[in-house]
Amino acid sequence: MANLSRDLRVPELAAQAGMSERTFARKYRTLIGVPPAETVKRLRADTARHHLRTSTLPLKTVAAKCGFGSVEQMNRVHLKFYGLTSRTLRDIG
Repeated sequence: MANLSRDLRVPELAAQAGMSERTFARKYRTLIGVPPAETVKRLRADTARHHLRTSTLPLKTVAAKCGFGSVEQMNRVHLKFYGLTSRTLRDIG
């Protein structure tokens, strides 16, 4: 959770685990049930939602802090998981 703004793509995660990319992705999906990228998106979305509800940080700052490349990317992920934009998530607190 403390590293959500870092590169969390499969090549980086596999290297950290000392595995090939293919083996890491396959074992991860078998154990967790979803691809690694889906888990990273969910963790980033949940953390961003928490920041939006509990702080007054600008959307751009929240997006960067949670590892999103842009506010637009954060919005797309929030729409996918919650059916709401980042601004709406903030407004409903």
